[in-house]
Amino acid sequence: MTFAAIALVLVAAIGVAALRTFSMARSAEINSTSAAATSSNGVELKASVNSTTLAEGQVLNVSISLFNTLSALNNVTTSNDDWMMHGFPVAMWPPCTDNLPVEFDILAGNYNDAQIQAMNPDYGNATSYTCAESTSVQYVAFQPNSDSVNLTALVGVNDYLHSRMVGSYDLDSNFTVSGYWWYPVTSADEGDLNTVVPGSAPAQYTFQYPEVSPTDSTPFKPGAYTLVVGDEWGQVVLIHFLVKA
Repeated sequence: MTFAAIALVLVAAIGVAALRTFSMARSAEINSTSAAATSSNGVELKASVNSTTLAEGQVLNVSISLFNTLSALNNVTTSNDDWMMHGFPVAMWPPCTDNLPVEFDILAGNYNDAQIQAMNPDYGNATSYTCAESTSVQYVAFQPNSDSVNLTALVGVNDYLHSRMVGSYDLDSNFTVSGYWWYPVTSADEGDLNTVVPGSAPAQYTFQYPEVSPTDSTPFKPGAYTLVVGDEWGQVVLIHFLVKA
């Protein structure tokens, strides 16, 4: 066999191998129903979905949690400046607080971290959902190896505030979506939280999306989609899924 022929065979083999590797990577990505990231402060952000393949007309079930990976009590300072995405708030603690800890969005298309960042380079000081009588969360105290927390918050009306401990709350949420939105959402939409919240403590909060609000989603149609979830400590996780006719 001539040198040219050998080279041609090698190039073809490499091309097939590369194509196979790319296909396997895409398959692994689409088949992954969960994604997680752990911050340097020991807090893990995790998201999961019930399936990465939906039939048109089906809904997507989304679960999101914040978990302390440390075996000791973990008192974490909240942040307004470390957000790496702008989406809709997920109320893992009572909604009349500054800076709910997690936001999410669902985009039509298959996006990666770099593309999300390019679409919205200005992340700091995310708009918070507040009320006339509101609390400003300063510290989140996670129990060891747990999603259960107590909050240190400034409580009161306007300038009449005092610090107190509130909770406990389990930082997890489960909800369904039947469509997608745009990205990034506007500042007004980032405060879009109109779901009724039970008042018992310790409370379990369940949220149904799309919420009863002016912000309607566009129903899923066949194609690729990206669930993007971020927390206030700068973590972002992505899950890709398909909708088939």
